[in-house]
Amino acid sequence: MFREIDPVELGGTLYTPATNKDLLKIASGEKFPFLRSVVFCLEDAIKEEQTASAMENIQSFLSGYSQKDIKVFIRPGDIGNLKELLSLNNIEKIDGFSLAKVSFKNMQGYFEVLNDVDEKYHIMPVLESKDIFQNTALRYIRDYLLNHEKHNILTLRIGGEDMFAYLGLKRSCGDSIHDFHISSKVFGDILSVFKPFGFNIAAPVYPCLENDDIFKQEVKRDIKEGFFGKTVIHPKQARMINELYKVSEEEYQEAEAVLASKEAIFRSQNRMYEPAVHEKWADNIIKRYKTYNY
Repeated sequence: MFREIDPVELGGTLYTPATNKDLLKIASGEKFPFLRSVVFCLEDAIKEEQTASAMENIQSFLSGYSQKDIKVFIRPGDIGNLKELLSLNNIEKIDGFSLAKVSFKNMQGYFEVLNDVDEKYHIMPVLESKDIFQNTALRYIRDYLLNHEKHNILTLRIGGEDMFAYLGLKRSCGDSIHDFHISSKVFGDILSVFKPFGFNIAAPVYPCLENDDIFKQEVKRDIKEGFFGKTVIHPKQARMINELYKVSEEEYQEAEAVLASKEAIFRSQNRMYEPAVHEKWADNIIKRYKTYNY
């Protein structure tokens, strides 16, 4: 059942294997009540030979599930698997799909399958093919998504680990993804191609569980660079993100001042503001405040 969702509401999106026997407890908020969004993964989180049992597990989950506060998505292994998922009983109960390794070559195939159903879904394309290194390919994907009308493109996600795999790199737990020159180049291209056209971009996963300080630094840098939302691999990371996404009282007051101002330009907190320029920033701050500060 389609419900309106703002990307700000997703927070840290937990990816969990579709073979997990606690899918219903997770989606209902019984297991991790602080969680805001989850993706049940049938792609790289499971082995190919587990697909059949994972599909049975998804069908079992759907039979007992009813929508709760947590936003629920499924990540199909490929286009054929997406078609199989859309044929499951009660599949319309979920919020949408995270589409793996979207590229200019397979994107049309994904949406031909999605457009063949009556229901409307939220879609989260994952940019993790070699297209992330090609600005022309990124623009093609953007233009295709801009002209797509049936389903809502909720947010774009980035496969940071796939990016490193193409380059033969592996970052240590002491490294933030923002420490690498190639990340800056790829992220800059993605942000500049998509964000001015209204797309939200979620930040890539931090693949380590123990170095909380680096994780927190990375989330703060995500926000600074213009990302919002982040793929997480453990519920504790989602809990930390909820705290880091809170807005300071100073930011909130500045945002309110921008939205309330009747002036073309004004001074506040020892800096200049132009409502026409800062309105979008202010809107996002207010959304974050209402979502994470309560």
